[in-house]
Amino acid sequence: MSLVLPKKPGALPATNDVVLSGVRLPKGLPISPFVQAGAAKAVPVIWVTDRKEPDVGGLWQKIAAGFAEHGLWPLVLDSRDDGDRPWLAGELEPSSSTSPDGHDALAFLEGRWNDCVPAEDEGPEALERFAPFGRNFPGLAAAVAEVTSADAFGETTESLEGQLGLVAIRRPADVPTIIGWMGPINHFADMGGLSALLRSWEDRFGAYLVGIGFDTLTIAVQRPPTTVEEAMAIAAEHYAACPDNIDQGIGSIDAYAEELVGLTNWTFWWD
Repeated sequence: MSLVLPKKPGALPATNDVVLSGVRLPKGLPISPFVQAGAAKAVPVIWVTDRKEPDVGGLWQKIAAGFAEHGLWPLVLDSRDDGDRPWLAGELEPSSSTSPDGHDALAFLEGRWNDCVPAEDEGPEALERFAPFGRNFPGLAAAVAEVTSADAFGETTESLEGQLGLVAIRRPADVPTIIGWMGPINHFADMGGLSALLRSWEDRFGAYLVGIGFDTLTIAVQRPPTTVEEAMAIAAEHYAACPDNIDQGIGSIDAYAEELVGLTNWTFWWD
C-alpha cells in the first residue's frame, strides 16, 4: 500500500453506526483524557472499540487504504487490565506534550543519547554496548531509497491482536503527541520530540506507526536497511529513542543492527 496523506484531519466517529472506507465500524466510543475533578471537560482524542477485534489486522488495512479521504488513522491497540488501560480508562495526557513542529529529530536523539551514555569516570567496558559508536551520537542515518516491502503494512498488522483505534490526524507520526500517550514516561514525558523523530522515519524509511500499547510501539517499514552498514546508524537511533530495546534485549547496538537488516516491522518497548 502506498500511503497518501489527507489534506486535513478527519472527525472521530460520534455514533455506533459509521461506515468508513466501505467498512461498518464495530461498536466503539470516543475517549477523552482523564481529568481531575473540577477541571474542564477534555475533548476526545481517540476512538476505541470496546473489545478486541477478531480480524483487527484486516480491518486496519481496509480503513488505512482510505486515509487520504477520511483523515482517520487506524491503530491496533494493545491494552492492560482486560482492555481498560490506557485506552478505555482515558489514561492519556496531551497537555504534557508540545507540538512536533517545535522539535528536531537530530536534537531529540542527541539529547536522549547523552542521557544514556555512562559517566566519564566509568571504565571503557561501560561503553561496550555502544560499539561501534562512542559518547557522541553519530548523527542521523541516511535515507533508504529502495522500497523492499510494498506490503509492509499487511505483513505487520496481520500478526497483531487487540482493539481498533482511530485518531483524527494528518500524519501517523503525530499520534503519540495528539493523544497524550504516556508509554515512555519513565524516560521522557513530552511526546513532541518522539513525534518529530517518527516524522523523520516516515520520510527516510517509509516507516509508519500502526500499533500502540501501554508502553509499546509497532511500526511498519517499507524501506528497511538492506545492509549492516545502513542498519548500524539506524540502530543507534533506536537505542537513543528506546534504550530498553537493547539494554534489556540483545545487549549491544552492533548485534541489534544485524537484526534490522530487511526487517519490515520495528517494535519498541519502554520499561
